[in-house]
Amino acid sequence: MINSNWINFHQIFSARIIALALIFTFNLSAFAQDRWPEKPITVIVPFAPGGGTDIIGRLIAVSLTKALGRPVLIENRPGAGGNIGMGMASRAPADGYTLLMTSSAFFINPALYKTVPYDPEREFADLKLLVNINCVDTVINDITHECLAFFECDIDQFNGNLACFYL
Repeated sequence: MINSNWINFHQIFSARIIALALIFTFNLSAFAQDRWPEKPITVIVPFAPGGGTDIIGRLIAVSLTKALGRPVLIENRPGAGGNIGMGMASRAPADGYTLLMTSSAFFINPALYKTVPYDPEREFADLKLLVNINCVDTVINDITHECLAFFECDIDQFNGNLACFYL
């Protein structure tokens, strides 16, 4: 006499094997496709080298290169408040090999310029908010000047009490 537990186990095991065979049969085309990325990835930075967006883009490019095993190249295309590089990115093929590393100028520029060479709502897909930077200009309370544009100081005289200053 055959144990009924053995039959149930055998039926369930056989059903799983058949299901796996069907999955592999219908998904063979997925294994035949090229593995992304097959070529270098270009990250367009629409600002000059050395700026905040460029530095963050380069740091991320190093990490992506290590993770993907393919080169991730930074291509700076500054000009017109970032519009030149953003327009270039909008005309790139939508194949996943061109990324845009930009700032809030991406959304601000259409309000500042009569025309921009891209449509931020239709031509791009968001990947990720990478960095959120808050900037604050501060000075010490007891310093009074009529115009901050002429404010000059020696940081050493404040004994570390001047947290951040730039014009």
